[in-house]
Amino acid sequence: MEKECTEEELTFRKNLQFSKAPCVSLTAKAYEEIELIIQRAKKEDFSAEEKILLAEYALDFAMQAADRALLSSLKAIDAQMTQQEQDEKSFP
Repeated sequence: MEKECTEEELTFRKNLQFSKAPCVSLTAKAYEEIELIIQRAKKEDFSAEEKILLAEYALDFAMQAADRALLSSLKAIDAQMTQQEQDEKSFP
């Protein structure tokens, strides 16, 4: 699982790095900050109870990230459909 996470992280970083969209650049910076915090936390020697708590919060964070991704996707679809409707009205 650690190997898979590392490979996915590298792929994700490459995708962020080579994107030309300004909004992706902002996302990349935020991701790097979060990743630094996670790396610092990994160096700590936590008890089993603390590790369980961190895992629980990581799952909560992942759920919120997934919900935000879904909301962003729905907003993008709505914007695209609105643009198509406007284009159809402009060019009957």
